[in-house]
Amino acid sequence: KFSHRNIYGKDQVRLRFMAFWANHFTMAPIGNRTDQVIGHGYDVAILGNLNATFSDMLYDATSHIAMLTYLDNVFSSGENSQHTIETRRGGSQAGLNDNLGRELLELHTVSPAANYTETDIRASANVLSGWGFGMGKNFEGAFVENAHEPGNKTVLGKTIYPGKGGLRQLTDFLANHKNTVAHLSRKLSEHFVSENPSK
Repeated sequence: KFSHRNIYGKDQVRLRFMAFWANHFTMAPIGNRTDQVIGHGYDVAILGNLNATFSDMLYDATSHIAMLTYLDNVFSSGENSQHTIETRRGGSQAGLNDNLGRELLELHTVSPAANYTETDIRASANVLSGWGFGMGKNFEGAFVENAHEPGNKTVLGKTIYPGKGGLRQLTDFLANHKNTVAHLSRKLSEHFVSENPSK
């Protein structure tokens, strides 16, 4: 369906933007864990937000179960969360996975030009902890409070509050960061204008 629409679709400009953002927010099959929801992720998070804000697209892409699964956030729980403490007490492994937190900063938003640190990456991962434990409505990753790292987090100097709303607070902050504007402007210019665009 995806390829057929890109070739034969009537609105080729819109589909070209769709292709750009699909490459920016890569979601790939992991065994049989995500192959049924990737197309939905692209349709809802990207195509559904082409006329919205980048903040909306970033939040929807980050919180979609396809992205949460692809970058292993479905296995991520805060080190001090009730889930991690009880799971380890039972002799099993649990804890923080920073894959999505790292990609969120490095590729999806500010880029390394923002000079973020491993502490910022870990804080982003803690904001994301508890996301993806199951599937919510419309394939949004379910948020499980007892797997979320308690307390405030600080990412690039911004205080992010605990709980489900913290992810939207983080994605809104990153979407409007000056380094994100510069990073995405360059990527869009390279894609649509020239491989070496002027500043």
